[in-house]
Parts: sequence; structure tokens; C-alpha cells
Amino acid sequence: MAFISESQSTASLNESYKSAQQLISEGWKIISDGPSGMQLQEPRRLGNLGKVFLALGILAVLFFWLAGLVLMGFSLAAYLLSKQETRFFPKS
Repeated sequence: MAFISESQSTASLNESYKSAQQLISEGWKIISDGPSGMQLQEPRRLGNLGKVFLALGILAVLFFWLAGLVLMGFSLAAYLLSKQETRFFPKS
């Protein structure tokens, strides 16, 4: 049976705190900060499919108005439906 010393536990909490602070500086949002810990959520990003729809939509607007608007709508839908990663950092 292995026991974790106080200094090892404190060191792991400091590492967890540093990684959480790094994620916050990269734009992650704090969803909850309760007594058990902190939960962070990744910011939304436009994926590859959304970028393709957006590029094609911009080009299509120049020649075919309605098709371009539809493609840009698909790009917006891809952005809004993208999943965001969440991470939990315990306090104790």
C-alpha cells in the first residue's frame, strides 16, 4: 500500500492549476467553479467542413446568390453544431 505524501499531493495540484491557467489563457471558459473543482469548456472553432462551405459560399455568392447563401448557412450550422471539449480539474 503506497501513501502519497503531502508534498506530492501539493505538487500534483500545482501542476493541475498551471494546466488550467494555461487553458484559460488560450480562451477556454470556466463553466463551473464549485467546491469540488473547476470545469472548463473549449471555445468553438470552425472545422474543416465549415471552412469549405464558407469558402464555396463566398465564391458562389458572386455568381449564384441563393446557392452561396445556402452554403454559408451550412457553414454556420457546422459551427453551431460543433462539439466543445470540457475538462474537469479537482480542487482537493
